[in-house]
Amino acid sequence: MITEMLEQVHQEIEGKEMRKFHKRYDYLIRELGQFVSLRGKTVIDCGCGEGDGAIHFARKKCETIGMDVSKKRIRIAKAAFPQIDFRVKSILDTGLPDDSVDVFICSETLEHLTRSQSLKAAEEIGRVCKPISHVCITVPENKKVCLDKKGHKQYLSSKTVCRHFREWEVILNDIFYKNPKNKKRGNRVVIFTRK
Repeated sequence: MITEMLEQVHQEIEGKEMRKFHKRYDYLIRELGQFVSLRGKTVIDCGCGEGDGAIHFARKKCETIGMDVSKKRIRIAKAAFPQIDFRVKSILDTGLPDDSVDVFICSETLEHLTRSQSLKAAEEIGRVCKPISHVCITVPENKKVCLDKKGHKQYLSSKTVCRHFREWEVILNDIFYKNPKNKKRGNRVVIFTRK
C-alpha cells in the first residue's frame, strides 16, 4: 500500500516538476558546499514531504533527519528511503536537543506559517543549531504566485527572512529559478551562518 501511495505521489509531480524539484536540491547542496563540507554533518530537512530532498543529503554521507507534520508523507518517505531517519515533527517544536544540528534546511516551509509562527520557527532553528552551523531558507520569490497558492499564509520577502534570522550572518541571498525562462516562478534562497 505504501508503495502505491509513493507511486501516486510521484506521478502527481512527475516529469518536469520532479526534475525541477531535484534541481533545487542540487543547487542548495552546491551552494552550501561552498561554505561547509557536508560529509558527516547532521542535516535537518524540515518540511521534507516524501523525502525526495532529504535523500540528496543522505547521498552526501550526511546524518540526515527529515521532518514533516504530515503523517502520510512521513510514512511514504520511510517506505521509500528507509536509510533516513524521518519523523512526524513540526518546525515549531522539533524535539531536537539544543546545539545538535550542523545544517538546517527549511525549503518552502515558512510561507505555510503565520508571521508569529515563522518567528517562533526561527527561534527553534536557532535553539537546535550548533554554535558553528548553517541555515538554508527557501521561500517563493513572487508575492502574487505565493499568496495565490493554497496553504500559503504569508509572503516573506528577502528582508523579512533576514529579519527573522537577524542573529545570523547572511552568506548567500539569491534567487533560484526552476525554469530560467519563467522569472515569475523563482525561489528566494538565503543561507545563514552563526555570527
